[in-house]
Amino acid sequence: MAIHIKKKAINVSTTYEPNVLHSQGICENTVGKLDPPFTMQYGFMPPGAKTRAHYHTEAARGNYVIRGRIRYLFGPVDNRQIIDAEEGDFIYTPKGEIHSQMNLSDTEPAEFIGVYVGCADRDQSGKTWAEGPLKE
Repeated sequence: MAIHIKKKAINVSTTYEPNVLHSQGICENTVGKLDPPFTMQYGFMPPGAKTRAHYHTEAARGNYVIRGRIRYLFGPVDNRQIIDAEEGDFIYTPKGEIHSQMNLSDTEPAEFIGVYVGCADRDQSGKTWAEGPLKE
């Protein structure tokens, strides 16, 4: 049976990914058992926002850029792949791939849709930090 998740029922987090507002819409808390397990969320990055390098042991990730330009950094610092994505671009991150992202604009926010495949809640993705907290 189809389920409509209203905006007011969405689990919003400001702590899951510091500097990014994550609104998790489809997950086991809003839909129940997901077969196969996945999540879908909306991400809002303020101007100039950056995330810490991390990876997911339990999920692959897909992103779709809705607004703005987002730089995606993949791999360890000494062997990094850089992809600058803009509105309409898709990004795939395999399970276990170190990654981070940054809003390339200092004046405009960036927005994206994210999907974790392999887990039914973002907190089940096995997120593991690959670097310490960002310096301000």
